[in-house]
Amino acid sequence: MAAEGLYEQAWQSASRLLGITWDDAPAYVNIEVKGELGFLVERRVWQSAVFATFVKCNINPTFRRGAVVEWCRAALGRRTDFAILQESKHLLPREENKSLPWAPRAVRAYLRALVKLGFLAARGGGHYEILRR
Repeated sequence: MAAEGLYEQAWQSASRLLGITWDDAPAYVNIEVKGELGFLVERRVWQSAVFATFVKCNINPTFRRGAVVEWCRAALGRRTDFAILQESKHLLPREENKSLPWAPRAVRAYLRALVKLGFLAARGGGHYEILRR
């Protein structure tokens, strides 16, 4: 996945906006999170795209986690497992479900990591405020 990630449109757009390179991507767009394999694309691709869209270039001071998930479905939909897992997750025991690669879970974990790094503040109910870009 890493080899092709460099050529993904999402990476190319986000890396230009953020002024970053593949080999020297900053830690805030290369965070290992649970569920990240649900994107079926290297983490630098989807994390840089989310960061560029919702933190760096967002004209609004706040956003909802649900908006990030919906945006990912539209922008990265062809490379995610959203449909398959969302349609069948109820068939699995809770513990197995928790271990599945699931893109919405990865988004939640990534946003929490950005809170810890001081880029965002959690405002409850899945809402986030941008603290620094």
